[in-house]
Amino acid sequence: MSIILAFIQGFAAKIITGADDSLTHIPLISSLTKKRSDRLFFIAGMLLSIVTLIVLSVFFARLLTSIPYRHLISSALLVALAIFIYIDKFAHFGRERFAKFIASLKRTRKRRLFTYAIIGYFAFFATGIDDVIVYSSILVHVQTQFIIAAGILTASIVQFIIIFYLSAVVRKIKHIENITIIGLLVLALLIGLQII
Repeated sequence: MSIILAFIQGFAAKIITGADDSLTHIPLISSLTKKRSDRLFFIAGMLLSIVTLIVLSVFFARLLTSIPYRHLISSALLVALAIFIYIDKFAHFGRERFAKFIASLKRTRKRRLFTYAIIGYFAFFATGIDDVIVYSSILVHVQTQFIIAAGILTASIVQFIIIFYLSAVVRKIKHIENITIIGLLVLALLIGLQII
């Protein structure tokens, strides 16, 4: 696999899996943060969280490499995740409850910048833990892990910039969950057929 293709694979995987999560992050950031510095620290926490998720994914990818027919198992997990998102009003209900809980903390005490980073870390981790399934599926080849991880990180930074500056535009995008589901199914097909 070429370096460019591996990078695109990581970038696309993050864009696909992160689209619906952005709908949770945008109202959370706007309800919690008032100043630019608050938002920057919140997003710094989110960035640290994606690094943690990538490390977890590499660990699970190593487990996958020892399993025969791993491409079919990875593909099945992606289809299961797509089905879960489709029928799931539970994950979003849980995410909404989590967002409301975090927002309620704002009223109980003053927040310092470090606290915003911690909240950003856990907010992203809670909504992005399911993405480990996707990342693990594409990080099974040791020789391309670093490049794919770089693609995931780059896409994360792009998403954070969009959340930071274009949150009003993102909110207007219709059927974002359906786009995520279609993306996951395409990814599952490509992995199942060992195209990627």
